[in-house]
Amino acid sequence: AYLQTFSIEIIEPKIVLTKVVKDNLGQLLNNGLLPLGQSLNYEITYQNVGNDNATNVILKDVLPNFIIFNPLTDLILPPGETYTYNAASITLLFSIPPSHVLANSVSYYTIKIHANLESDPNVFISACSHIIKNQCFATYKGELNPALITDDPSVSSFSNCIVEAASTTNIFANVALTNFERNEVLCGSSLTLTPPAGYLSYSWTNGGLPITGPVIGTTQSLTITSPGVYTVHCDVGNPCT
Repeated sequence: AYLQTFSIEIIEPKIVLTKVVKDNLGQLLNNGLLPLGQSLNYEITYQNVGNDNATNVILKDVLPNFIIFNPLTDLILPPGETYTYNAASITLLFSIPPSHVLANSVSYYTIKIHANLESDPNVFISACSHIIKNQCFATYKGELNPALITDDPSVSSFSNCIVEAASTTNIFANVALTNFERNEVLCGSSLTLTPPAGYLSYSWTNGGLPITGPVIGTTQSLTITSPGVYTVHCDVGNPCT
Protein backbone atom coordinates (compact mmCIF):
# COMPACT_ATOMS: atom_id res chain seq x y z
CA ALA A 1 0.00 0.00 0.00
CA TYR A 2 1.18 3.48 -0.66
CA LEU A 3 -0.10 7.01 -0.30
CA GLN A 4 0.22 9.48 -3.14
CA THR A 5 -0.77 13.12 -2.76
CA PHE A 6 -1.13 15.85 -5.32
CA SER A 7 -0.82 19.57 -4.91
CA ILE A 8 -2.99 21.49 -7.35
CA GLU A 9 -2.43 25.19 -7.87
CA ILE A 10 -5.10 27.27 -9.53
CA ILE A 11 -3.61 29.71 -11.99
CA GLU A 12 -5.65 32.90 -12.07
CA PRO A 13 -5.39 36.62 -11.40
CA LYS A 14 -6.88 38.05 -8.23
CA ILE A 15 -7.47 41.76 -8.08
CA VAL A 16 -7.96 43.17 -4.61
CA LEU A 17 -10.17 46.22 -5.03
CA THR A 18 -10.59 48.65 -2.15
CA LYS A 19 -12.74 51.77 -1.99
CA VAL A 20 -12.58 54.29 0.84
CA VAL A 21 -13.71 57.88 1.31
CA LYS A 22 -11.55 60.59 2.89
CA ASP A 23 -11.69 64.29 3.65
CA ASN A 24 -9.33 66.82 2.09
CA LEU A 25 -6.76 66.14 4.82
CA GLY A 26 -6.68 62.42 4.07
CA GLN A 27 -8.67 61.35 7.13
CA LEU A 28 -11.04 58.41 6.65
CA LEU A 29 -14.74 59.27 6.47
CA ASN A 30 -16.05 55.70 6.10
CA ASN A 31 -19.35 55.42 8.03
CA GLY A 32 -19.03 59.06 9.05
CA LEU A 33 -21.86 61.53 9.67
CA LEU A 34 -21.18 64.44 7.30
CA PRO A 35 -22.61 67.95 7.08
CA LEU A 36 -24.43 68.84 3.87
CA GLY A 37 -22.06 70.17 1.22
CA GLN A 38 -19.06 68.32 2.71
CA SER A 39 -16.07 67.99 0.38
CA LEU A 40 -14.92 64.38 0.07
CA ASN A 41 -12.57 62.16 -1.89
CA TYR A 42 -13.26 58.60 -2.96
CA GLU A 43 -10.13 56.48 -3.43
CA ILE A 44 -10.19 53.25 -5.45
CA THR A 45 -7.07 51.13 -4.93
CA TYR A 46 -6.34 47.95 -6.88
CA GLN A 47 -3.60 45.30 -6.80
CA ASN A 48 -3.22 41.92 -8.50
CA VAL A 49 -2.23 39.41 -5.80
CA GLY A 50 -2.95 36.40 -8.04
CA ASN A 51 -0.46 34.20 -9.88
CA ASP A 52 -1.53 35.16 -13.40
CA ASN A 53 -1.29 38.45 -15.21
CA ALA A 54 -4.68 40.16 -15.53
CA THR A 55 -5.90 41.42 -18.89
CA ASN A 56 -8.87 43.41 -20.19
CA VAL A 57 -9.36 44.94 -16.76
CA ILE A 58 -12.33 47.30 -16.41
CA LEU A 59 -13.31 48.92 -13.13
CA LYS A 60 -16.92 50.10 -12.89
CA ASP A 61 -18.09 52.67 -10.37
CA VAL A 62 -21.71 53.79 -10.29
CA LEU A 63 -21.57 56.93 -8.19
CA PRO A 64 -24.32 57.37 -5.62
CA ASN A 65 -27.13 59.88 -5.82
CA PHE A 66 -26.66 63.19 -4.02
CA ILE A 67 -22.94 63.34 -4.86
CA ILE A 68 -21.83 66.35 -6.93
CA PHE A 69 -19.05 65.34 -9.33
CA ASN A 70 -17.39 66.79 -12.44
CA PRO A 71 -15.34 64.22 -14.41
CA LEU A 72 -13.40 66.96 -16.22
CA THR A 73 -11.91 68.39 -13.03
CA ASP A 74 -12.47 65.88 -10.23
CA LEU A 75 -10.50 62.80 -11.37
CA ILE A 76 -6.87 61.89 -10.69
CA LEU A 77 -5.78 58.75 -12.56
CA PRO A 78 -2.52 56.76 -12.50
CA PRO A 79 -0.50 57.14 -15.73
CA GLY A 80 -1.75 54.99 -18.57
CA GLU A 81 -5.35 54.70 -17.42
CA THR A 82 -8.33 55.96 -19.41
CA TYR A 83 -11.98 56.36 -18.49
CA THR A 84 -15.46 56.93 -19.87
CA TYR A 85 -18.34 58.59 -18.04
CA ASN A 86 -22.08 58.15 -18.57
CA ALA A 87 -23.79 61.15 -16.97
CA ALA A 88 -27.28 59.62 -17.25
CA SER A 89 -26.34 56.62 -15.11
CA ILE A 90 -23.49 58.45 -13.27
CA THR A 91 -21.24 55.51 -14.19
CA LEU A 92 -17.47 55.63 -14.50
CA LEU A 93 -15.59 52.91 -16.42
CA PHE A 94 -11.82 52.78 -15.98
CA SER A 95 -9.58 50.86 -18.40
CA ILE A 96 -6.52 49.51 -16.59
CA PRO A 97 -3.26 48.91 -18.52
CA PRO A 98 -1.79 45.36 -18.26
CA SER A 99 1.43 46.71 -16.72
CA HIS A 100 -0.55 47.73 -13.61
CA VAL A 101 -1.93 44.24 -12.91
CA LEU A 102 0.98 41.83 -13.33
CA ALA A 103 0.95 38.57 -11.37
CA ASN A 104 2.02 38.60 -7.71
CA SER A 105 2.35 42.35 -7.82
CA VAL A 106 3.65 44.23 -4.82
CA SER A 107 2.56 47.50 -6.40
CA TYR A 108 -0.88 49.03 -6.07
CA TYR A 109 -2.49 51.94 -7.87
CA THR A 110 -5.04 54.47 -6.71
CA ILE A 111 -7.78 56.37 -8.55
CA LYS A 112 -8.98 59.51 -6.79
CA ILE A 113 -12.46 60.98 -7.27
CA HIS A 114 -13.15 64.36 -5.71
CA ALA A 115 -16.80 65.19 -4.99
CA ASN A 116 -19.14 67.09 -2.71
CA LEU A 117 -22.11 65.90 -0.75
CA GLU A 118 -25.32 67.58 -1.92
CA SER A 119 -25.98 70.81 0.00
CA ASP A 120 -29.76 71.01 -0.63
CA PRO A 121 -31.53 69.32 2.30
CA ASN A 122 -34.71 68.77 0.28
CA VAL A 123 -33.13 66.00 -1.80
CA PHE A 124 -32.89 63.87 1.37
CA ILE A 125 -36.61 63.96 2.15
CA SER A 126 -37.27 60.29 1.31
CA ALA A 127 -36.92 57.68 4.04
CA CYS A 128 -33.30 56.58 4.57
CA SER A 129 -32.06 58.66 1.63
CA HIS A 130 -29.37 60.12 3.89
CA ILE A 131 -27.42 56.85 3.64
CA ILE A 132 -24.91 57.22 0.78
CA LYS A 133 -23.61 53.81 -0.30
CA ASN A 134 -21.00 53.17 -2.96
CA GLN A 135 -19.05 50.21 -4.32
CA CYS A 136 -16.69 49.55 -7.22
CA PHE A 137 -16.57 46.39 -9.36
CA ALA A 138 -13.80 44.79 -11.43
CA THR A 139 -14.16 42.69 -14.58
CA TYR A 140 -11.08 40.92 -15.97
CA LYS A 141 -9.50 37.66 -17.11
CA GLY A 142 -6.08 36.06 -16.94
CA GLU A 143 -3.32 35.86 -19.48
CA LEU A 144 -2.97 32.07 -18.91
CA ASN A 145 -6.44 31.46 -17.50
CA PRO A 146 -8.99 32.96 -19.91
CA ALA A 147 -12.00 32.51 -17.57
CA LEU A 148 -13.80 35.84 -17.29
CA ILE A 149 -14.30 37.25 -13.80
CA THR A 150 -17.17 39.73 -13.78
CA ASP A 151 -18.26 42.38 -11.30
CA ASP A 152 -15.83 41.35 -8.57
CA PRO A 153 -16.85 43.77 -5.78
CA SER A 154 -14.68 46.13 -3.79
CA VAL A 155 -14.10 46.03 -0.04
CA SER A 156 -14.06 49.01 2.31
CA SER A 157 -10.79 48.03 4.00
CA PHE A 158 -7.68 45.93 3.29
CA SER A 159 -4.88 45.64 5.82
CA ASN A 160 -2.19 43.22 6.96
CA CYS A 161 -2.78 41.09 3.87
CA ILE A 162 -6.30 40.29 5.12
CA VAL A 163 -9.03 40.92 2.56
CA GLU A 164 -12.34 41.79 4.19
CA ALA A 165 -15.66 40.53 2.87
CA ALA A 166 -17.08 42.58 0.00
CA SER A 167 -18.85 45.62 1.37
CA THR A 168 -20.12 49.04 0.38
CA THR A 169 -18.36 52.24 1.36
CA ASN A 170 -20.88 54.30 3.33
CA ILE A 171 -21.30 57.87 4.52
CA PHE A 172 -24.32 59.49 6.17
CA ALA A 173 -25.72 62.95 5.41
CA ASN A 174 -26.52 64.76 8.65
CA VAL A 175 -30.17 65.78 8.26
CA ALA A 176 -31.27 64.92 11.80
CA LEU A 177 -32.33 68.48 12.64
CA THR A 178 -33.51 69.44 9.16
CA ASN A 179 -37.09 70.61 8.60
CA PHE A 180 -38.40 70.21 5.06
CA GLU A 181 -40.79 72.88 3.82
CA ARG A 182 -42.73 73.47 0.63
CA ASN A 183 -45.58 75.69 -0.54
CA GLU A 184 -48.80 74.34 -2.05
CA VAL A 185 -51.72 76.16 -3.66
CA LEU A 186 -55.29 75.46 -2.53
CA CYS A 187 -57.14 75.95 -5.80
CA GLY A 188 -60.67 74.64 -5.33
CA SER A 189 -62.48 73.19 -2.36
CA SER A 190 -59.74 70.81 -1.20
CA LEU A 191 -56.10 69.83 -1.58
CA THR A 192 -54.36 66.57 -0.75
CA LEU A 193 -50.93 66.86 0.88
CA THR A 194 -48.63 63.84 0.46
CA PRO A 195 -45.10 63.46 1.86
CA PRO A 196 -42.72 60.78 0.51
CA ALA A 197 -43.55 57.10 0.99
CA GLY A 198 -41.40 54.66 2.91
CA TYR A 199 -41.94 55.83 6.48
CA LEU A 200 -43.47 53.62 9.14
CA SER A 201 -45.90 56.22 10.47
CA TYR A 202 -47.15 59.76 9.85
CA SER A 203 -48.56 62.29 12.29
CA TRP A 204 -50.23 65.50 11.02
CA THR A 205 -50.88 68.68 12.97
CA ASN A 206 -52.36 72.06 12.01
CA GLY A 207 -49.61 74.61 12.67
CA GLY A 208 -45.89 75.08 12.29
CA LEU A 209 -42.97 74.20 14.52
CA PRO A 210 -42.67 73.55 17.35
CA ILE A 211 -45.59 71.11 17.21
CA THR A 212 -48.19 72.08 19.80
CA GLY A 213 -51.60 71.32 18.30
CA PRO A 214 -53.59 68.09 18.33
CA VAL A 215 -52.98 65.33 15.79
CA ILE A 216 -55.40 65.68 12.86
CA GLY A 217 -54.26 62.75 10.74
CA THR A 218 -52.15 59.59 10.87
CA THR A 219 -52.11 58.47 7.23
CA GLN A 220 -49.52 59.34 4.62
CA SER A 221 -51.82 61.80 2.85
CA LEU A 222 -53.97 64.52 4.38
CA THR A 223 -56.84 66.28 2.59
CA ILE A 224 -57.30 69.89 3.66
CA THR A 225 -60.12 72.36 2.91
CA SER A 226 -58.70 75.58 4.33
CA PRO A 227 -55.37 77.40 3.97
CA GLY A 228 -52.81 77.29 6.75
CA VAL A 229 -49.60 75.67 7.87
CA TYR A 230 -49.67 71.89 8.14
CA THR A 231 -46.87 69.81 9.64
CA VAL A 232 -46.27 66.09 9.29
CA HIS A 233 -43.87 64.14 11.49
CA CYS A 234 -42.56 61.08 9.61
CA ASP A 235 -41.13 58.18 11.62
CA VAL A 236 -38.88 55.72 9.81
CA GLY A 237 -39.36 53.08 12.52
CA ASN A 238 -36.52 50.54 12.46
CA PRO A 239 -33.04 51.97 11.86
CA CYS A 240 -32.14 52.39 8.20
CA THR A 241 -29.73 49.84 6.77
